[in-house]
Amino acid sequence: MNQAEIENFYSEEAQEIIGGEPSWMIRRGMLILALILLALLFLCAFMQYPETIQGPVTLNLDSSGGYESKATIDLLSAHKVKVGQKVTIQLSEFQFSAYGLLEGRVSGIMEGPMDSVYIVDVKLQNGLKTSFKKKIKPKKILYGRISIIVETTTIFRKLFARLYSI
Repeated sequence: MNQAEIENFYSEEAQEIIGGEPSWMIRRGMLILALILLALLFLCAFMQYPETIQGPVTLNLDSSGGYESKATIDLLSAHKVKVGQKVTIQLSEFQFSAYGLLEGRVSGIMEGPMDSVYIVDVKLQNGLKTSFKKKIKPKKILYGRISIIVETTTIFRKLFARLYSI
């Protein structure tokens, strides 16, 4: 098509759009998007992301007035758990957003699997005082959910883990 045919083919509005210079946003859009993406990747290189293993936990009141905490974790995750790792416990009877979490450390791991799960012993660091500094009323038995922090890595490493393994 020559220039005269193009002018007759499109309306005046379309010719104005086609013939006009794009705005700065369109001209520099790809550069701006690339810079935003690079900034996000840079931030991901420094932001920490914890890998956790979760499972049910039971806290039993012992004769000394303390609590014996036993959690169960599945066989596939058991090899990641080590003595001394940080643990958080969310109690079922006490709303997390109002009371917070109990904190502790892994104090032992049962050597063999029991009914396709491993038993993990947990030592509470502050007794029944939560992360919100609230004291939980003692009961004979408490139930909850445990999160064992097995590894802390950056989001960048998590996103590109397959590239690191090559």
